[in-house]
Parts: sequence; C-alpha cells; structure tokens
Amino acid sequence: MKIQPPKDDLRFDSSTHDLLKLFIEQPEPRLAPPCSGCNRHEPTNCTAQCDRAAAALSIDPEQYPIEPKVVGLVFEITASRLLQTCYSCEGHSREGELWKLPQVCFYSDSPIYAKLVMIHLDRLFLKKTLSYRWHIVLADLTQTLNLTYSIQPDLNREQDHHLGKLQQDLNTLSTDMHTALKEIAAELLASTNAA
Repeated sequence: MKIQPPKDDLRFDSSTHDLLKLFIEQPEPRLAPPCSGCNRHEPTNCTAQCDRAAAALSIDPEQYPIEPKVVGLVFEITASRLLQTCYSCEGHSREGELWKLPQVCFYSDSPIYAKLVMIHLDRLFLKKTLSYRWHIVLADLTQTLNLTYSIQPDLNREQDHHLGKLQQDLNTLSTDMHTALKEIAAELLASTNAA
C-alpha cells in the first residue's frame, strides 16, 4: 500500500524554512556552553567528556546528576539549543531482566526539530551502526502543555533485550549528534529552496 502524503507538507512552509535556518545557526559548544549549569567554559574541552557535564546538565546535580552512560546523548541534544532535555535514564536491569529503558525525553518548540532527530535515528539504524532500532514517542510528563518527546529503543519486534547493547547504542547515538542534526536541517532547507 502506498501512503499518500499530507495535503500541507511542512517542508515547504515558510515558517519551517525559518525554523531550519535557526537550527543551523545555533552556536557550537566550543563557542558557548550548552550546559546551563556550566561555570567554567573551556572551548577545547566543551564536550560530553567534560568531568563537570553530568552535574552541569542537571537541574538538581546533587540528587539527580545525569547517569554516566546517557550523559553523552543528553549533552548532544542540549548542544542543539532548541531541544530541551527534561528526563534521562541510562537503562537498568533487575535480576537479569530489563527493568528501565534507556531514554532521553525532551521538549521542542517545533515538531520539525523532533523530525530531525527521527531522521538521524533512522539513518543510524539503516547504516547498521545500532544494535536496536530507536524511535521517538510522545511522552506526557505533565510539566507542560507542549509536546514532549522520548528517544528510546523500539523493542516491540525484539526478543533479546540486552542492556549492554542498548547502552552501546546510547554511545553511538551521542556521537556528533548535534552536528548530524544540523546537516539534516541543511539538507531539508536545501530541498525547500529547490521547491
């Protein structure tokens, strides 16, 4: 079955053009710290590997520092500056069974930014760099009326849920993600300009 595209394709909307341009123009971490709690920006070391990143990315670093295996993905999403993380979990097992999914939840002012993330997730899966397919689902954290998204593994078709592989995927997802998202935004912007 072929699915018909929607009547009003957002890709050709002038406001979407402006949103994509805004996304591309966001400063890189070396120019301005993405972590709201950063008090010592070092341009050459402004990465997820910064020893202060887990605390600087959290609104309550004492009780809720970002867990080590998900700090990279939280940093990369935050580095986009137009996606705001609001929850993260590196995943946990209990008695050998997957107990909590690894995931990162974020707010977005526009669904086009969530679309950039979806395209990135699909590309990584198609390149076979991920052990599992990851997707975005809507999440209701009851903190806002705006849409909240969650990046998480799609385990509906999987028999083996291995936490170690899921956490390796977190690392793969976080590798230069904000740069990849800007590249995708530029591709979409070029396609809107060509139309």
